[in-house]
Amino acid sequence: MLVLDSNAGVGLLIEELYLKPTGMSASEAAELCKLPEDEFNAILRGELPMNHKRALSLSRGFNTHISFFQNYIPKETNE
Repeated sequence: MLVLDSNAGVGLLIEELYLKPTGMSASEAAELCKLPEDEFNAILRGELPMNHKRALSLSRGFNTHISFFQNYIPKETNE
């Protein structure tokens, strides 16, 4: 069973839950989520904060509810 630290960032979550189990590359995942590859890679590295647009793209690409990724939107962000 996979156990993630509750403080794990969205990039680690994406890698552990989606990329590693499926063998999908970051490039393939970016295309699946309809995000530019550089933006997707910045999310994985934790260099780009989550916002509503990114949460929606990730949820559609990975077929999960948007609230799963909205939990990673910084509270002070009004995007």
